[in-house]
Amino acid sequence: RFQHGLKTERFVPSDGASQGAQDALSSLASDGTGACRCLAYSANGEFFAHCNSAGVKVRSLATNSTVDLPHPKAAQLAFSPCGTVLAVWEQYAVTSDNPQGSPNMNLYDSSTGKLLKSFVHKKADTWRPSWTDDSVVCARGVTGEVHCYQDRDFSSMRCRLSIAGLAAYSMSPGRSDACHVAAFIPGSRGQPHSVRVFRYPDLSPTAPVANKSLYKAESVSFQWNRRGTDLLLLTASEVSKDSYYGEQGLHYLSVRGESCAVPLQKAGPIYHTEWHPDCTQFVVTAGSMPAKTTLWDFANKRLMAKLLVPDATQFQWCSDGVHFVAATTSPRLRVNNCLTVYHYSGKVMARRDFDCLLEVAWRPQPACEPPKLRYDTSKSFQAITQQTQATRYVPPHLRNRDSGSASQQAQPRQQQQLHNYELPSNQRPAADGAAGGLSKAAVKNQRKKERKRAAATAGAPEAAAAGEQPGGGGALASFESTGDAEKDKRAKAILRKLQQIDKLRADQAAGKQLELNQMEKLKTEDELRQKLDELYL
Repeated sequence: RFQHGLKTERFVPSDGASQGAQDALSSLASDGTGACRCLAYSANGEFFAHCNSAGVKVRSLATNSTVDLPHPKAAQLAFSPCGTVLAVWEQYAVTSDNPQGSPNMNLYDSSTGKLLKSFVHKKADTWRPSWTDDSVVCARGVTGEVHCYQDRDFSSMRCRLSIAGLAAYSMSPGRSDACHVAAFIPGSRGQPHSVRVFRYPDLSPTAPVANKSLYKAESVSFQWNRRGTDLLLLTASEVSKDSYYGEQGLHYLSVRGESCAVPLQKAGPIYHTEWHPDCTQFVVTAGSMPAKTTLWDFANKRLMAKLLVPDATQFQWCSDGVHFVAATTSPRLRVNNCLTVYHYSGKVMARRDFDCLLEVAWRPQPACEPPKLRYDTSKSFQAITQQTQATRYVPPHLRNRDSGSASQQAQPRQQQQLHNYELPSNQRPAADGAAGGLSKAAVKNQRKKERKRAAATAGAPEAAAAGEQPGGGGALASFESTGDAEKDKRAKAILRKLQQIDKLRADQAAGKQLELNQMEKLKTEDELRQKLDELYL
């Protein structure tokens, strides 16, 4: 999905080197009728749906037939695993003609386009229904509850899970006779947050089969493996001592009750996690830029591969279990938009560049036994990554300029500048008559200080010749030490008071009206001079 519509590419893996990466992808079809708002594949790969300005189009890839649905403002789409039901979600809206609002989540039969049921669900992040792999059981989240339906009968509930404070849930894939429901319950009154796993249809709040306590989790994202036996918990908290953006954590939980925290190779945010099709390994992309992608064999507790995937914002395994795609998409990053297909060892198999890439999705294939990944530490198995030179970001108003474009492309990246920045004052060339590379303002201030210092030095002998006592005008500049640090401190304090008195007398002689407290200060002059004489005795 890109800015002009849809484009379908076919990936043909080969044993060649990465030099033929551009030839491994071949275009099948392109739809440029308008901007695509969203798209979705069914899990079995039989149906494909997308939304443009005309509405939602559901295409059967087996019969090449199309069903049109009247939802031109659809924001998200989701198929049931068997592809028999399509869920369409729109933004909830209230108008003057309809102040109560209309149902914004609709369930359709994918083959005929028949409306099965409509619901009202306002939140965009929790609207998506959950199904088992056989599409027999469907779960839908409501405020504080989880409603479960069976056999496409949406008129009545089969059972429901009701827990006070329930914030999020997730139903495991797999068969309907062995499915589980995971629920996140935020902590309260000093109690930790928790994730509880229940076995369907026994959804009693007091009968969880697994439980995991979390201490830094204001929100949780669930990710089951294909069998529905193991679960990854991506936690996030808004407050952190180390980062302004909060803190993330990754935890493992199984329906057997096993749980642990997943250690990360590099500190920083967690961008993406994905289970391998064999359900015993998963991949994690985490860490401060540049992020690192690591492949874990969870069954044998060992690291399979470590790849350098620059600027990756989306990651998805291919159905063969050997290849995966890493993409750089907008609006997360607006430069170097591309999709790259990797072998799990790290070799680049295919690459395609785009001006603006929004989303990438593999067409699912029928489930098959995934191949076993080979673990080898020999040099021939080391990752082969294609290093590309990073492109600098150019603002829209500077793009497509005819003048100077060729010269800018010919220059090295270090010499290309968008703005002419002013050098710091200590790095500028020396001005005329300036020493040490100082600016004109700094030279001016330096000369002013030198003139004040020379005037103070010249005024001290004149004051001594006039017979002025310490404490008159400029007394602090000609201060004489008494030889005792404590007496010097007291003498300087008295001299400051005498200077203030001299200033008040000058103001009084100029005709200024003094305040009562200022008149009282003038009366203390004789006393202060007497104390000062005693200090110099």
